[in-house]
Amino acid sequence: MIRLLLILLPLLNLNDQNNIAQVPSNFQTLDTSRYVVFPYSQAYSYYLSDGKPTTISPSEINLIDTLLIKASEEYNNKKDKYFSWQPISSLESYKLQLIAVLDSNNKKMVYANCFRPWTLYGRKETLKDQPSDWRTVLVLADGGGNTFFHLTFNLTDSTYNPIITNSHL
Repeated sequence: MIRLLLILLPLLNLNDQNNIAQVPSNFQTLDTSRYVVFPYSQAYSYYLSDGKPTTISPSEINLIDTLLIKASEEYNNKKDKYFSWQPISSLESYKLQLIAVLDSNNKKMVYANCFRPWTLYGRKETLKDQPSDWRTVLVLADGGGNTFFHLTFNLTDSTYNPIITNSHL
């Protein structure tokens, strides 16, 4: 069984409009059914080293998509014979929660938390059964395999760290 953990963001003051995850005005074409950009706060220091909060432009979203395809191809080609493994496919079905900072070297780093609708007990859950607050709460899961994965992008250098998937339960 997949145990879904929704990490509430204790350091976000939801009354402060500057700290609410929202779509910046320059994102007229951002697919909000698939992406959300969270403003960086200390609550995310586990995922990204401390840095200066920054934004993500539409062209950087395109770069993230390009790098994500490369990262998933790399992941799919490195099957680990010692662990249960499933390839990552249908990237367009994943939702991406993004957090961006400028690190101490002034490089733009983006943490991407990715997940897609999942199956419980062999039946496909509908979108209404999935977390509806994924645009305001970071979705983390204990298990679930390739349904949940994350990685970090360096947009300045157009590089990424390898994809990390959850274990299967």
